[in-house]
Formats: sequence, structure tokens, C-alpha cells
Amino acid sequence: MPGFRVEIGPERMVLADGLQPFILRARDKTIVVQAQLQLPPHTKTARDVFPAVPGTVISRDCGKSWKRWIPEPAHGMGPFFEGSATQLSDGTIILLEWVASGPSTEGLYTGKLWKSNDDFETLKGPFPAIFQLPQGRGDGCDDSGNPCSGFILHRTLLETQTGELIATVYCWFKEDASRCPYMPTMFKFRCILVHSCDHGSTWEYISTIAVGPEYGEEGFNEPVMVRISTGPKKGRFVCLMRTGKCDHHIFEAHSDDSGITWSAPQMMPFMGVDPDLIEMADGTLVCSFGRRTAAAHLQDKEDPAHGNYIVLSKDSGGTWSEPIHIPIDPYSGTKMTTCYTSIAEIEPGVLIMFYDIGRWGSPIRYIASRTIKISQNG
Repeated sequence: MPGFRVEIGPERMVLADGLQPFILRARDKTIVVQAQLQLPPHTKTARDVFPAVPGTVISRDCGKSWKRWIPEPAHGMGPFFEGSATQLSDGTIILLEWVASGPSTEGLYTGKLWKSNDDFETLKGPFPAIFQLPQGRGDGCDDSGNPCSGFILHRTLLETQTGELIATVYCWFKEDASRCPYMPTMFKFRCILVHSCDHGSTWEYISTIAVGPEYGEEGFNEPVMVRISTGPKKGRFVCLMRTGKCDHHIFEAHSDDSGITWSAPQMMPFMGVDPDLIEMADGTLVCSFGRRTAAAHLQDKEDPAHGNYIVLSKDSGGTWSEPIHIPIDPYSGTKMTTCYTSIAEIEPGVLIMFYDIGRWGSPIRYIASRTIKISQNG
């Protein structure tokens, strides 16, 4: 590939029965992977309408070995997060659960906050996390048609140099009345930025990253954001977002004033769902994503375009490489994937990527990983 040399390592199983991996990359060598496990027979859950329980594994050696992590009995199933986790400068790990309930008559959404002071050996919580969003609406449905608050914390949780926390959310405002064509009870989403000045206990709205009823099937959802740390665009926020279920482009917006204002959303030259985005030690941006084709995802037909990919950028997201397919090994017994991925850098120039094998209702389900070595040509 022009500009990059890519070496893909062997596939390894990380977590049996899991789908849709999300990760916490802590300092040193700790990686926490969480995924959806099937509900045990006759189990009921009050966790919104989500028909799954979280399964969590931890590696203390950058993914070479894994150990199952079990919450304490008093914590029930423990936290269920979608990547909204980070390690603060003082070493504290914090996680925000994926959904907040509401809004109340005062326009408040209530989420759950968890903390660890021992590198995820144990957790404290849940503590209430209160989000002030009087313009929000919570009377819609999710993409399965189930009633939903519509306030979803997803992927990004950052600490600024001043100790402020910033998180990406997708949700509905009261004026967001456009309907999703494949699920008319679901409104099209917008992506927003929120911040906290008290370590995650209370949150306020900063800005809308992207909104527009004319975009995609779903509006803008599943955001992920990085803050550029080097080069001429140092300090820029770059956000990538999903816009549809199958065969829809990922979109980008960026901010050069700490998230106060955003560029108009721009269509990226690749399609997919649930992008993950990191900045490598040398400044290269890496986005992992899954491309869902309608033939594979909706009709269970084999389609070589369906699957998981990465793209690379040497100019802080200005231009991107051609998509690089990350294959599923033949021994897996299936070529299906939900197309959800997560990615981290485990040493300079070496990535670890997580993805799932199988799908809902499939007898084959597990989370896999591969290492990917990236070097620049020339």
C-alpha cells in the first residue's frame, strides 16, 4: 500500500460467546475487553431492553494472555460500557455506562459512573452521573423498535490538561423529528459533546458535533473522537460517525476550538458502522470499522466486501489510505461478523485489533484479536 507497510498477525480467541467488543486501554500493559454475552436461559434483565449481559476479560501483558474478570456479587452484572472509559492522570480508571435514562421534567438524564483505583482489579460504584440536557427528548425507540431514552454514551471519554472530562454522545433533541426509514419509530440521531468539571458526577452540553435529517438512514450516531497531539493540527478534535445500518458512509467533522464549533460533516471514502479511532505514537491516525453489506447482513449471503477493516491517515485525517481488510481465519467455521471493532496501540507501530466472529442467533460466537504492524514506506 502506498505510504504504509502492513503486517497482519494470526487470529487469537479472546472471549468465547462475545459479540461487539469495546475496550479500555489503560497505561502500562493493561487492556480491558468487554462484549455482549447471551442471556442465560430464563434470565430477565432490567437493563433497558438490552438482551445481553456483559462479559469482561483483562490482559496485563498487552494481549498476550487473558483472564476473565468477574464483578463483586454486590455489583450484579457490573458496568456495561461502550468504550466510554479512560484512565485519568492520577491513575483512576472511570467508566460510564452506555445508556442514561430520562429525561426528567427538569431535562436531566441519569447514568451510572464506576471507578477503579487499582488498575481494574476492583470497581467502586455505581455512582449517579447526571447529564443536563433540557433540549433532549426521550420518547423514541431503538433500532429494534423497543422504547429507548435515546441518550447513548459511546466510545470517547477524554481528560483535558485542566482535569475536565469530555465525552461523545448520540441522542435526540426535541426538534429531531425525522424518522429512520427502516425503523419509523426511531428518530434520526445527532452527535453531541458533553463535559464534566467534577470527575464525572455532573455533565453539561458543549455543542452539537453533527446533525441533519438529510444524512443517511439514522442521522449521526456511534461517534468516536481523538484529540490531535502533534503536527500543524495539534489540538484539533477529529470525530468519525456512523450514518446507517448497511452500505452507508462514515462521516467526519472536526473542531479547532476545543469542541465549541464544528466543521460541516464530510463523507469519508469508506463505508461502515461503529468506527474506532486512535492516534499512534508517531501521529498516524488509525480507524477500524466494519463494513456491513446488505447481502451479508440482511440476507445471510456471502459477500467478500462484508467484514472488518482499517484505514490510515498521515495528515491528521485530511486524507486516508484505501481500506485494508482484516480477515476472519477459515478455521472459525463462519464468515459472519457484526462488524463492530476496537483498536489500540500496544507498542510504537504495533496495533491490536478486536472484532467478533458470528452474530446474534449464530451457534458460533467469540471475540478475536490480531496484531497489526504498521510501518511507513520511504
